[in-house]
Amino acid sequence: MDLFQFFVALSIPFAVVGIGAYFTASQAQDTALQSYLDGMAKLVIDNDLANSKEGDEVRTVAQARTSTVLSSLDPQHKRSVLEFLQSSNLIGASTPVVQLFHADLSDANLIGANLSGANLSGADLSGADLRGANLRGVRLNDTRLRDANLFDADLSEANLEHAQVTDEQLAEAKSLKGATMRDGSVHD
Repeated sequence: MDLFQFFVALSIPFAVVGIGAYFTASQAQDTALQSYLDGMAKLVIDNDLANSKEGDEVRTVAQARTSTVLSSLDPQHKRSVLEFLQSSNLIGASTPVVQLFHADLSDANLIGANLSGANLSGADLSGADLRGANLRGVRLNDTRLRDANLFDADLSEANLEHAQVTDEQLAEAKSLKGATMRDGSVHD
């Protein structure tokens, strides 16, 4: 056996271990997401979460579950959480049931996501991929958008006061009509 064959033979077990670790991590993400979705569905159905009032215990539980799961998920699984919240009308209402301010949405894959009307004030969207996302009327004040991709995103009527975002990022957006800008001015 020559030296090359020796190294190839030696590397195969490491590759198998690496692949196994990847699938284990992926399964853990899937399990965490499924547990979250099951728990939230129970709150929506059994406890009428969507019609709860501010300060209700069910809202506190939903908020805690959401914050906890978002900080532990990878970018694609974070997207699934936001899609569930939006489709369940828990974040897009005039008074959102689940608040996403200060949520960890860093690096989230939100390509084409519909987050219109959501409150993302103070959220960490650093490195998030928001290409083509509907962010119409979204509260993004005090939000970290460093390295976020806003290409073709609709930021009409969005609140971007004190958001950490560059002019270059904003220039790539599809629309800023009526958006409140970082300095408090309104974009024409």
